[in-house]
Amino acid sequence: MNKNIVYIESSVRNLFFHFASEIVQASGKYSDYSKVLREDHRFLECYRNLTVNMDYIVKPIENDFLLKTGEKIPISRRRKAEVIEQYTTYFINRRGF
Repeated sequence: MNKNIVYIESSVRNLFFHFASEIVQASGKYSDYSKVLREDHRFLECYRNLTVNMDYIVKPIENDFLLKTGEKIPISRRRKAEVIEQYTTYFINRRGF
């Protein structure tokens, strides 16, 4: 199931799982779900309360990631270098360079 999650996000009192074809609202704590997802090497917390499946990232564009779904999600400005480095390492390893 994890491979079908594009990203998860949390706002004030809501938790959302974004799939390619639907968005599902869930109950529970973002931190609990995010922690489990980040044990999978595909997932990266790129912004506060937002964890993305790197398999769905097309490329970074300025302060965002462009996703295969056409959406843009933000990259933390404070952690940008770290986030981009993690994505680049994942991308290189996935491609087998």
